[in-house]
Amino acid sequence: MLMRMRMFLIASVGLNLVLAITLLVPRHGVSTNNLAGAAEPNPGGDSTNGKPKVILRRQFFSWDELESPDYQAYIKNLRDIGCPESTIRDIIVADINQVYAKKKQNQALTADQQWWRKDPDPAVTGKLNVLDQERRATLANLLGPDWDANNPTNQSPKVVALNGPMLSDLSPDAKASVQEIALRSQQQTAALVDAAREQNIPPDSAELAKIREQTRQDLSKVLNPAQLEEFLLRYSQTATTLRTELQSLNVSADEFRNIFRTTDSIERQLQSLTGNDSTTAQQRAQLQQQRDLAIRTILGADRFQTYQGVRDASYADALNAAQQAGAPATAVQPVYQINQATAQEQSRIQNDPTLSDEEKASQLAAINQQQKQASDQVLGLAPPPAPTTPTPPPLPPLIYSYRGGETLDQIALQYGSTIPEILGANPNLNPNVIQRGQRILIPPTPSPLPSYYVPRTPPSILSSPP
Repeated sequence: MLMRMRMFLIASVGLNLVLAITLLVPRHGVSTNNLAGAAEPNPGGDSTNGKPKVILRRQFFSWDELESPDYQAYIKNLRDIGCPESTIRDIIVADINQVYAKKKQNQALTADQQWWRKDPDPAVTGKLNVLDQERRATLANLLGPDWDANNPTNQSPKVVALNGPMLSDLSPDAKASVQEIALRSQQQTAALVDAAREQNIPPDSAELAKIREQTRQDLSKVLNPAQLEEFLLRYSQTATTLRTELQSLNVSADEFRNIFRTTDSIERQLQSLTGNDSTTAQQRAQLQQQRDLAIRTILGADRFQTYQGVRDASYADALNAAQQAGAPATAVQPVYQINQATAQEQSRIQNDPTLSDEEKASQLAAINQQQKQASDQVLGLAPPPAPTTPTPPPLPPLIYSYRGGETLDQIALQYGSTIPEILGANPNLNPNVIQRGQRILIPPTPSPLPSYYVPRTPPSILSSPP
């Protein structure tokens, strides 16, 4: 299909050149020096209204005259025929993408990679990344560093590996047809998703289902039933969703295949349901029950319970957090409960009409911090508590024996205290009537007295409590 796209672009350029030449031909004659297709007068000098007839001779060029194994020469040939730079870029990008798609399939993807698992094979991912960096460097060298600016074709097409025990034995023609069908499905899906994103709405699930069903019908014309199942197991959206749901259960290839076989027809029926009326909702619930029962039969009761929990976003987050922390399985449920409580509190805050936006943001930040601290403690990620310095016992109050002729502010200044502190320590003290020898409690001073302060009363006036 990429070859046909390239031919279409070249043909379009040629047609545009012919039309441009036609529009640029002068009505009153043409110079043979300016146009390769010569203008010939009508034999005998006949003309209409005294104007010579102009005959345009089309210049034809073949693809072989333009194409070259040297991409720099190839680009020069395209420029020599007046091909627009944007069209040259599209042609070269499409060609290089096709070259590297084949490299990925032949050099990176392997038949023994674990297709039934969600996490990609690290070795395969590394090879794919290296090839993609090489592809981008090649295009930058040919077209300049800004080759991908505002260019919708800057992404390498997603490779459908067509490996495994059945798909690898397909004929070259069959592989090309399958690749074309898969690429068309990707483009249609991407266009639908992009259109929905521009309108800030979710993609139409019914339209997505139609694209998938049409893709399946197109593939069934090229592949036999066993080959079609192998393709769907590896590359369909249904299988992708199933891999995500089963990622924490460590299922085997046979288990995955059995679950796909028993749920595929149910999933297709679920995808075909549209509308929100009660009848449709009831049908959807019944089909979902059938799907859950089929999966429970294969996984068993205990693993099915985990499977159900993973489908809950809060449980999935708790499971991922426990796995990343290396925590035991018993930590998942407490973290899940923390996540649920946090979600409920977040919902309450967000829906509270009495709170301003700033107050909501502040409270949500506090809730998130509390969630992290609680989860880290359960998962063993919380740092050990800092050692605390033992609090010294409180100092006993000093007892001052009133000598007469002094004021409370003098006594307070003498011992680094204040009148309110002294009155607080002596609730029955009348500052206006103090008897000689009356004992006054002086609150303990938390820090040493200033070095510049020299007490006027010697410490001997202090005595021990009675």
